Amino acid sequence: EYPEGAFIDSVTYWLGMAYLFGGDFNAALEAFSTLLADHPGSVYYKEARFRRGVAYFGLGQYPEAREVFESWLPDAPGHPLVPEAHVFLGDLDALDARVESALSHYRLVETHGGALALIEHAYFESASLLLANRRYLEHEQILMQFMDRYPESTSCAEAILRMAEAAL
Repeated sequence: EYPEGAFIDSVTYWLGMAYLFGGDFNAALEAFSTLLADHPGSVYYKEARFRRGVAYFGLGQYPEAREVFESWLPDAPGHPLVPEAHVFLGDLDALDARVESALSHYRLVETHGGALALIEHAYFESASLLLANRRYLEHEQILMQFMDRYPESTSCAEAILRMAEAAL
């Protein structure tokens, strides 16, 4: 009823987020694309660009997701979503067996001040890549580094378990 209301960009963004959280990636992609096309001056513009990448990732459209994240990063220095973008790029590189690039992106999660959940993901995905590539010493070193830096994390038990399993 009010397609030109003062808060339509906000409504469109949060609608897209609701779809994203609900796993309706096609609807999320449509909402974020609409926001970008109709409201280029929106305060949600950078976030909507990023969230399109998340929607593409959720749809398994990995080349499109990579394109979004790679084009978004240079335009968003210091943005709070930068660590998450590196998680997604690390995951995409891991899927493509680009081990060194994945490890590089995962290291940048911590460098850019990601939340502990993102940092844990980056460390454990790095460890999995190293183990899969028979880089056993590096696997152990990265898990030890995690435990040294984040001793309060409940994931330290997981790190110990992974080291023990790799040693067997």
